[in-house]
Amino acid sequence: MRKIILLLVLSISPHVYSQWITLNSGISQNLNALHFINTQTGFACGVNGTIIKTTNGGMNWTALVTGSSVELRSIQFLNASTGLVCGFSGTILRTTNGGTNWISVTSGTTNHLLGLSFYNEVNGVCVGNSGTTLYTTNGGISWLIGNPTGYMVTFYSAFMLNAATGYCAGVNTIFSPLFAKTTNSGANWIYSSFYLNNNEGTLRDIHFDSLKGIAVSNVWDGQGAISRTTNGGVNWTTQLFATGLYGVDFPVPSTGYTAGVNGLIMKSIDGGISWVQQISGTSVFLTSVDFTDSVNGYIAGYSGVILKTTNGGMVGIEPVSNELTLSFSLSQNYPNPFNPTTKIRFEIPLSSKILLSGRGVPGSAGRGVLVKLVIYDLLGREVEQLLNEELQPGTYEVNWDGNNYPSGVYFYRLITQDFSESKRMVLLK
Repeated sequence: MRKIILLLVLSISPHVYSQWITLNSGISQNLNALHFINTQTGFACGVNGTIIKTTNGGMNWTALVTGSSVELRSIQFLNASTGLVCGFSGTILRTTNGGTNWISVTSGTTNHLLGLSFYNEVNGVCVGNSGTTLYTTNGGISWLIGNPTGYMVTFYSAFMLNAATGYCAGVNTIFSPLFAKTTNSGANWIYSSFYLNNNEGTLRDIHFDSLKGIAVSNVWDGQGAISRTTNGGVNWTTQLFATGLYGVDFPVPSTGYTAGVNGLIMKSIDGGISWVQQISGTSVFLTSVDFTDSVNGYIAGYSGVILKTTNGGMVGIEPVSNELTLSFSLSQNYPNPFNPTTKIRFEIPLSSKILLSGRGVPGSAGRGVLVKLVIYDLLGREVEQLLNEELQPGTYEVNWDGNNYPSGVYFYRLITQDFSESKRMVLLK
């Protein structure tokens, strides 16, 4: 994994650096949620009863016939064949043939259903407005109503940690974030509220890994918030951000992604303690995040937008000076030794060329040049390619996360047509 921050640059084109690509979903309707079974097969749902499906990693999408015209808010597949979606007016639809046909399931409510989560193929919960909590123990064939809150609260998302323990999140009647926990598969819930650094707001999405959890929010004044717990939701610490956040996913405990208003995407590689913005290439409202592993993921949003990354995205690039270097330079990583992350700094001069796959590409102030940064082990085997991008002249920092690699000596190498240099570093766990 790597983070890259532009320190010194003359001009920037966001499209050059974007590691999220915009897919052609074939629709213009707002999308509220998406779920991928694997890197190739996935589904998205939205307004007007919309459900679309891809089987080739988002290259093509097919609109499915749902028989519904209500707004659909959450979708999850239990396996390649069986999936469920929930939406307005108590709607729950279920398929057992990969989305070809959808059958309406009796939910027992006419309230809007906004969040759906299954732990396995039988145990799941569904939550919504007016304090609605539903649960199933037979894969969504039938649903039971959980204990009422007694208040007209709204739950927007749910997350089942295991067959018995689950969480849901939303907002209460005084506009403070509301959090709830079940330990009996959704039959009963314990409710608690907290403020976002003394701010009112709404919890929009949650993700848990054992006792550690992340909740993303929109604050009443338009800001966004990320709240983190390490004790199962008893206590929360909150960071505020410029715009509202609506979706979050942690494919592995250390690495997570969140998205929201104005095309905002952020990534964490330390379990949600810190976040760095990525280049999304869009300004639309992003609603849902789903990753199949730490680098392959999708994000859905309004106007039919679906974004995809196959390398975990790239961190946003920010100019902090108009100075330019006149020669190549590769600095020693710091810290060194390190555990598990280290920074690698290098400089690209104003005029340069890069050799990649045997081809020299002239550099230019407008287009930039291609740069390759590779990690090797002590035997000279390629471990990870941190960078293979077209960059403008300037000074860059790349953050390498060695969390998935054993202790030992490694080498990092910067390759261009005009320059090639390697340096030694030590990962010490």
